[in-house]
Order: sequence, then structure tokens, then C-alpha cells
Amino acid sequence: MKLIHNLLAVGLLLLCSCNKENQTSLASTSAKGNSFTIMVNSIETKTVNAGYSTKWDSGDAVNVFHAVSGSNEYVNDGKFVIESSQSNTFTGELTEALLPDTEYDWYVYYPYSETITSPNNYEGSQASWIGTNTSSKIETQAAYDTMSHLGGEYFPMFGLRKSVLSNVMPSVSINHILSLIDVKVTNRLDKAITINSVYLIAPVEIIGNFTVDFTSDPYDWKVWTSSASKVVKCVIENPGTLYVGESANFYIGVRPFSLSQEENISLYVNASDGEITGYHFESYTPNDVIAFKAGKIMTLDLDYDTQLGSPLTKTTADFETFNDGVKSTTYQSYSSYDGWKVDNGCIVDSNNWDAIPSLAPCLNGRTNKIGILESPKIAGGCGKLSFKTGLPYSSDKLSIKVEIKNDEGTTLKEYTFTPESPSQKTEYSFEEDVNVSGVFSILITNLCPSNKSTNKDRTAIYNLSWTNY
Repeated sequence: MKLIHNLLAVGLLLLCSCNKENQTSLASTSAKGNSFTIMVNSIETKTVNAGYSTKWDSGDAVNVFHAVSGSNEYVNDGKFVIESSQSNTFTGELTEALLPDTEYDWYVYYPYSETITSPNNYEGSQASWIGTNTSSKIETQAAYDTMSHLGGEYFPMFGLRKSVLSNVMPSVSINHILSLIDVKVTNRLDKAITINSVYLIAPVEIIGNFTVDFTSDPYDWKVWTSSASKVVKCVIENPGTLYVGESANFYIGVRPFSLSQEENISLYVNASDGEITGYHFESYTPNDVIAFKAGKIMTLDLDYDTQLGSPLTKTTADFETFNDGVKSTTYQSYSSYDGWKVDNGCIVDSNNWDAIPSLAPCLNGRTNKIGILESPKIAGGCGKLSFKTGLPYSSDKLSIKVEIKNDEGTTLKEYTFTPESPSQKTEYSFEEDVNVSGVFSILITNLCPSNKSTNKDRTAIYNLSWTNY
């Protein structure tokens, strides 16, 4: 045990937020070195989750902070560990003895992290992982309709109990700080399918690494570097069969946020019938501002009625879903949820160049590894095709070829785009009246104008859209 000035061993009771009052005993004494004890009527806490009824698990630990009531001089009491899976009492050591006849405010954060040293600190080392701690931004649900994945350490909770006398054991109600989105998918096809994954795209970062000020109301969130994403992928570990007319629920934990009438949430649902795999896309725009609140569930209903393997019917490219919504500096192959493909390219974002709205494929101009961007098959014909392009990395040459192909892959239209005297991080606009009917696809190729076998003339493509014809 490390030496800490004025050590005081204590026990701490943590409860799930609920309407009823829990009866507790008083601590026998607040003298330095004595243990506190507490009795509770029930266990209704949240780190083992097999549905809406949850409980603490053996070995769970929390951060504890305290301050004299009304003060913002927070004392970091460090790690408190649960005594057993059948108990709500946590034990640890106070950094300093409590003053007699004094009221304190108590702050509790789960899961324990030694880098979080204050309930209101925005330092980067104090960041919390939300939903996942991986760059892929994936949440894994065990099976349809289950919520067991929501009880892990990447679904944090926080509690505050104010004005507790120093000779009374604090009893703290603890709550989820994430909002829960329930995607309810109903099979409207004429055959059974298997749902493999659900992808959610928001207008703000909703998963990854954040710093949170728990002393504000509501909590104040800030994105920590580029380790947060607007895209979250919910993978089903053991998917079952979803028969015609049946529904299944998929639960995604996200940072709380609000959605205005000018914004939307996008959903992609990946399904298969055993032979063909496809995506159904749905976009939600509210009539009024709606809030995805901490500790609350919002249900989004989706009818899966897109025939598997059918051509794309949208008129915009979903570049924000490349690499599951995460930038990458590795030159390789990537796919978007709609089926756009990049070969010999990387994925850049606004940190590379602030003109890029979200993510953009960046095509390498290396002669032995030529970057290309290829669309899926698209229905409805192509009227006007437009996109933005430029050089996010150091270069003074830009030249690309744009091909429009028919359903059989034959090139119908071809354009070469070579801006005069291009410079780094300068935006250029491509726009052409293509006027091709029926099913089509788009192929964009870097023409490698520097004619080098190194990473040169790397060209980003973004804001790509078309009109039907």
C-alpha cells in the first residue's frame, strides 16, 4: 500500500438511479483509519447487463472524488473496488481525512481509470472511451434483441451525491452517461434474411475518445483528438434468421447529442440470404429538434425492403463510411457501406485538409500502384455529375480520368480533368452533364502526372453527387 497523508479506509455504496429511497445505516465513526460500513435493501446497478435488469460484477472498480459541499476544490480519492458481486459497497482510501460536522459532495465514475483525476478536468489524459477503445469504432452485440454488451467498461456511468455529513456513509445513485439508440429492423422482403451488422452515422462524433465535464448540467463533452467518430458499427456476433414480417432490435450506445431539422441520422443495415449480401439505407430527419439524452433509449424503426443485390438508388456517395468512418494513412483497398471501392488509396479527413467535410478517398499517383475509385452499380441514370478534388499532400500536379460505364461495364463517357498549375490544399470543381440513362457506374483513375514510382500526386475526391437522368 502506498503512503498517503491522512489515509482513511472507507466503504462506498453505489446504486442505480431509481425512484425509491434506499435505507442506509450511519457510519460508526469518522476517525482516521476506521472502516465505514453500510447496509442496502437491493442491488440495481449496471455493469453486468442481460437486459434492463443489471448488477455489479466482481472486481468492478470506480473513481471517487469529493469536495466540501458547494466547493470546486475536488479531492481525488483514487480507486475504490467492490467487495463482492453480491454487494453494493465499494472500499478504498480517502486522500485526506474528512472534517467533523462538515457536508461533502461525492462524485463517482465507472470504469476506474488512473488517468482521470478530477470530475471536471478536460486534459487529454483524462479522456473516456465511449462504446469502444478501438480505431474501428465497433460495438459487438451477442445476438438479436440482447443488451449484454451495454454493461462493459466502455459504457461509462457517473453519480453525484451532494451534502453528505462527514460521519455518514455516502450513498450514490449512478447513471449511464451514454444515450442508447434502439434500431428496430423489420423484414419486409419476401424471404428470410440474416442481419449481420447495423451502421449508424450522426452529424457529430458519437463514439470513441472524449473528455467530459461531469460538474456541468448537462455534462459538457469534448472530442479528444481524432480518436472519435461520427460512424459506429454494431456487429452481431451470433446472428439468427429473421423471417418475413419479424423484427429484431439492435442496441447502440452513443455520446448524447441533439439533432436539428437541418440534420439527419443515417442507417445502413447489412443483410444476407445465404447467397447474396446487401445493404438497406435509411435517413432520418426530425420535424423538430430532438435530443438523444444520457440514460435514455430512442427507438428508430426501419423496414428492410431493399432487394439484396439491387443497384444503388441514392444520388450521393457515402465516403464518410470508408474504413468504418475512420481515417487511415495506409495505402490499400477500402470499401464504403454502399459499395464504393478504393484501390491504392488512403482515407483522409479535415485534419489533413479543412476543406474535406468528413472523410475522403485519396488516390495515389504512384505509377506502380495507381489509385482508383470505383462506384457500385447505380440505378436511375446519370444526369449531372459533380465532385470536389484537390491535393491534401505536397504536390503541384493533378490529373484524373473519369469514366461512366453501363451495366455491362462498357465505357460510355470519358473525361480528363487536369487543373492548370494546381497547388496543395486548393479546391477544384469537376462538373459535367453526363446524360446517361439506366444502370451505370463511375470509375475515377489517378493519371500519375509526375510519372513517379513513389507516393506522388495524391488526389482527394469528396462531395461527389449526381442527378438522375
